[in-house]
Amino acid sequence: MKIETIDKADMERTKLRSVNLSDGASVPLPSSIFHLHKQIDRAVRLGNGHKSKVKIFFQTINGLRMVHTTVWAATEEFIVLKGGQSIPMDAIIDIIE
Repeated sequence: MKIETIDKADMERTKLRSVNLSDGASVPLPSSIFHLHKQIDRAVRLGNGHKSKVKIFFQTINGLRMVHTTVWAATEEFIVLKGGQSIPMDAIIDIIE
């Protein structure tokens, strides 16, 4: 499986709202959802407290994408990245420090 890396500068020029998310993905297990929410909470704390970046892997119709950036906030439906871009929660596969 090939993962396309998106540069932070490209993310600022590309509106993620225009990214078509995959539908028909399998439903994640509750333990996976809990683990992902812990990763998101940690990414927000790292972004706000230490200005640290994380790698975010997310799924689109065009395949798996990764961006290395700072997470500023999280809502029920999106994570908000530095620069105001957002990624829908249901598209996020993994977050790595």
